[in-house]
Amino acid sequence: MKGNSLITLIAAACLVAACQEEDGQETPSASSVKTGEASNISYFSATVSGSVTLEGCSDPLWYSQDGQPCAYIIYGTEDSIRELLSPDFPEVTKNNVLVECGTDGSFSAELTELEYDTRYYYFAARTYGSMYCGKLKSFKTKNFSEGPVDMGLSVKWASRNLGASKVEEYGDYYAWGDVEPYYSSLNPIKWKEGKSGYNWESYKYLTADGFWNGKYYIQLEGYWRCEGEADGKTDYKDYSYKDDPARHVLGGSWRTPSDVEWLELKENCTWSWMGANGVYGLLATSKINGNSIFLPVGGRFFGSREKPSEKGEVGYYWASCVEAECPSHGWAIRLKEGNVFKNDFSERCEGNTVRAVTK
Repeated sequence: MKGNSLITLIAAACLVAACQEEDGQETPSASSVKTGEASNISYFSATVSGSVTLEGCSDPLWYSQDGQPCAYIIYGTEDSIRELLSPDFPEVTKNNVLVECGTDGSFSAELTELEYDTRYYYFAARTYGSMYCGKLKSFKTKNFSEGPVDMGLSVKWASRNLGASKVEEYGDYYAWGDVEPYYSSLNPIKWKEGKSGYNWESYKYLTADGFWNGKYYIQLEGYWRCEGEADGKTDYKDYSYKDDPARHVLGGSWRTPSDVEWLELKENCTWSWMGANGVYGLLATSKINGNSIFLPVGGRFFGSREKPSEKGEVGYYWASCVEAECPSHGWAIRLKEGNVFKNDFSERCEGNTVRAVTK
């Protein structure tokens, strides 16, 4: 329960007296509350604990509607904690959790939606008219690996999307088989010459007359006819990855993963929906070695829309192959809230995100 209005009644002087001891010892007034250790520290969450003395306190505890004694965990980054401990105590404190105590006075709270690679400070507190605080303690959330991430699988995975500088960035959007985005800037959108969006008119594998140019195409009855012969190819590897955006941008042995490699990742990881610095996506944690990658859900470009649709709700990631029975579509992975990972396909002219792999 965050943002309880009781916290707005706490005087700044009490916080300073209870929590700013230079020797790190708790003050006499804080003897009825102790700050515990942090545990289960992950990229975006941690569990912190504390305890209160249930008997012999000069002030009674705050009790819940169910009659349970309650205490607080108050937390924040260095800047927000400085605000808490300053004479100008803010009228509203966002980072507090009101928790019920056990029969022995102990309690714990899971802090969520934290930022990765960030130090957080916290203390336990009890209040009823006056506030008593435990010692100020801290923990640092985990950071993501840079470069190839070993998930214990047949390939190593990039730590961030193609074109992204941080793990929570969506990166660039690519049509299947094209090595460059169709835009020169995203915000606001500015299409490159000859492009009007992620549509068939802009797609390089169709001719000006609307015929398939034959590349990465299996001729099937009822589909576009080719100018020339269909090549029967279905994967970037069939042309030595020359049309793979991951190979084009990163070089070396980097490439777009196959549908089989995406499936391997799905089956060998646990998946958790969460936010990284305000951007939502799925955290994949290897069941084999515990390493993790974060896959933000950046939506997709479709048609002549000037912004990605479903951004922040659904992620669309390309695989390296087309669908043999529907060659106008490429295999794509769809990710969404509820830890949904679906092997799907998209029209090849759509703009999806890319996550690279390497040996």
